[in-house]
Amino acid sequence: KFRYSEKKDIFENSKLLTLNFDEIQEFLEKLSTSSSLKEKMFHFIISWAENDLESRKIYLPNLLEIIPLNSKWNFQSNIDCY
Repeated sequence: KFRYSEKKDIFENSKLLTLNFDEIQEFLEKLSTSSSLKEKMFHFIISWAENDLESRKIYLPNLLEIIPLNSKWNFQSNIDCY
């Protein structure tokens, strides 16, 4: 398991990409209280799914719901880049 940290570079750890859905969900839920990480969370979720797209794409809606959204962050503009 990974230790929770508020550091924005925590998503740079390539071992995170190997975790299963339950582990990723738990990890992201711990981070979800920090709205400053929401863009990093979004890009990480996409990277995690792309690491094994066929088996992980079904988890995208559940994981994306974890991101704390507000009016200052435009989800659509971030999706458009993919």
